[in-house]
Amino acid sequence: MEERITQLHKLMLRHDYKGHDPFDLPNSPLLAWMPGKWRVPQLLLSKFGSRIAPNWVRQTLRVPPIEDPKIYSCCYFAYRLLGREWSSSAEAMLERLVSMAGKSEETEGTEKATLHWGYDYTWGTLYDGVNPRRASTLVPGAFAMLALLHEVIACSGEKYRQPLRQALRWYANHHRRAGASGTFLGYFTTSTINTHNANVLGCLALSLGGKLLQDQAYLQLAAEATQTTISAVRADGFIPYNDHPRGGWTDCFHHLYVVAALQGIAAVNPFVDQHHIQQNVARMMEYYRQQFLRDDGLLNYFPNRLHPIDPHNYAAAAMFGILTGGQEGIQHARALLQRLDELAWNPNNGSYTYRQHSNKNDERLFLRWTQVWMLLALAASCHPARLNEQLESYTTLREPGR
Repeated sequence: MEERITQLHKLMLRHDYKGHDPFDLPNSPLLAWMPGKWRVPQLLLSKFGSRIAPNWVRQTLRVPPIEDPKIYSCCYFAYRLLGREWSSSAEAMLERLVSMAGKSEETEGTEKATLHWGYDYTWGTLYDGVNPRRASTLVPGAFAMLALLHEVIACSGEKYRQPLRQALRWYANHHRRAGASGTFLGYFTTSTINTHNANVLGCLALSLGGKLLQDQAYLQLAAEATQTTISAVRADGFIPYNDHPRGGWTDCFHHLYVVAALQGIAAVNPFVDQHHIQQNVARMMEYYRQQFLRDDGLLNYFPNRLHPIDPHNYAAAAMFGILTGGQEGIQHARALLQRLDELAWNPNNGSYTYRQHSNKNDERLFLRWTQVWMLLALAASCHPARLNEQLESYTTLREPGR
């Protein structure tokens, strides 16, 4: 694990933490003529780029490498887990996060600065229209806020309290949406569909931020939005990706995003029904055991379906085990990462294979999707005691008895 961590860190340095993304084909200067509001062409281009387009397509279209808030956030957490000698690298990731954020001044009696993050490409979706390039997006924003929260809570990083305030203000004000089932936090500021992993990741950030800053409004909003996701959990523990009629699917890592976020929310937010959340979490955990865990030590990607073998999926499951499973969870995480390494490490490239399908390997290099997640999971697996030590700082935010 230590050898892989060193190799992945060197990979990040070689690329200056920037790279291509599965969905970045719209960034080609040769496609700049295409209007951003053309939903179907943007959607098809996005799908082609993520599922099919080989490396030569990006080279031919001159798609530039980009920076991404999830790259910086995952690397930040990894470096904090690797110890004090990595502090300067962790600090550099936070500085990059704040520097790349979208900034604005909002007038509400007095001018108030806000920060937000988005993906650096136009993103056409099947469910929620087209999100413009760098427009505010909840998942990368939640990861960025969780990194800032961790620095303030666990590492006494008071210089990041103000950027955190500005980000919480933005996401609470601009991502609050109303749907058929009630209030939720939208993936985009224009969302009409509740994407559940994004909703609860945002609610986790608002819950932690509300407790840290003693802001009841954030806690209440997070509790209200969390309930719309809880209501979507079915009797067998399945939760759909989103509430769109065509969003009734899931995969392992999105399922675990929801479970982990719900557990964090239940621990710190006084306005949620902790018992009700834990009942649903128990059903979701049973679904995870039945549909994603395998007797051969591998991990299903979709319910009861092995392929694609995706390092992102294994890394997320390993992180979940370390965070929630005690010593048994740590051992399971290490076993998952060992099997994945045997299958997907490419020594010629010094990186992990993007995806293995039943009949071929996809060797495209995507830092955000694959490599930073493995760096984080390996760092946590090497240093679970350090992770627990840092998380002890969060106990001051927990509600009594939780």
